[in-house]
Amino acid sequence: MITEMVTAAEIAAQLKMSLTGFRSLLNERDDFPLPTSIGIRKKRWKLSDVNAWINAQ
Repeated sequence: MITEMVTAAEIAAQLKMSLTGFRSLLNERDDFPLPTSIGIRKKRWKLSDVNAWINAQ
């Protein structure tokens, strides 16, 4: 099974906020899904986890 992964910019667009706003949300909320590191500075989130978090809000 292939898991679709999304970037911070894609999540910010889905939430209709700026990338800076999304990063602030990450610092303020401890219930947002944790990312997976795919490199030294690259992080991705599982789309299914992000969608579940959005639906729970």
